[in-house]
Amino acid sequence: MVLNQQLTKEQSKDFYEKMIEILNGWVPNTVDYREKKEKGWHKEYKEGNEYVREYIDDNEEPHTEQYHDAWSRCTEKKELIRLIKEFPYLQTNEAIKVFKEITGIKDEKRNHKIKIDGKEIEISEESYNELKKSLKD
Repeated sequence: MVLNQQLTKEQSKDFYEKMIEILNGWVPNTVDYREKKEKGWHKEYKEGNEYVREYIDDNEEPHTEQYHDAWSRCTEKKELIRLIKEFPYLQTNEAIKVFKEITGIKDEKRNHKIKIDGKEIEISEESYNELKKSLKD
């Protein structure tokens, strides 16, 4: 199963391998801040005696904010979204919705620049596609 969609074992493996390749060893490290608080997190130090701060205060189950915080540091967000959109076995809209719920990463819509009367304006991809369609008719 990938992003709440039933796939064959081979399809799931194919998606997983492509995702791992995109992430290139990066993983969304999370910290259970409640556990750290209980154990005296304020006494924890990193290498070089650098103080460990609490980036987020999350008392929700299952630590949604912590997962979103971890994924916010991913540098390959656009590539992951592209993989989901281009993977032939996924229903894109549903897969993007589940991906966003898990990671907090939103599908940033691509804008297009067009010229009208010599002025360049930026419009959404949806508007661009509607405009293209109307010009064909």
